Amino acid sequence: MDLGSVADDPAATRARLREATELCDLIVSSGGASLGDADHVRDAVAALGAIAHWQVAIKPGKPFAFGHVLGKPFVALPGNPVAAAITFLLLARPLVRRAGGEHAPPQETVAYPLLDAADNPGPRRHFLRGRFVELDGIRHVQPFEQQGSAALATLAQAEVLLELPAQARLAAGNRVRCYPMG
Repeated sequence: MDLGSVADDPAATRARLREATELCDLIVSSGGASLGDADHVRDAVAALGAIAHWQVAIKPGKPFAFGHVLGKPFVALPGNPVAAAITFLLLARPLVRRAGGEHAPPQETVAYPLLDAADNPGPRRHFLRGRFVELDGIRHVQPFEQQGSAALATLAQAEVLLELPAQARLAAGNRVRCYPMG
């Protein structure tokens, strides 16, 4: 159920969350949960419930939150569309499936060799959008060149998410943990 967007206003945010608890079994929001002046979701949730977990050490997707609003489970996705999609796939979708009664196993991961070298100099795990490439009869993975937060086309074209550990430099041929997008 889409309850639409909310003005950058604390009272409007609280009112919409209260409305969501009357209509939904689980609440998922996108945006407004970071630390900016116009980000009111965290305070609104704190007023009506609690944030049990805020921020994850992944890129993209750091401002992810989990908690409850008036007894209903609540998930806050980042406002950036690429970060929202990746945190939904990795963190929120399993919760939504379980809340819907599905007893699915955790998301399958497979290690594939990298077609080209890949670096992650940062302090967080980095999830790169990529594709499968066959080379000499062996399936490899190749991250898309464009990994920016505005690169929605690579999100739409992605066959796989590659997980690069923090502060890692991986050579071509090294195996990397992957999450198939299918």
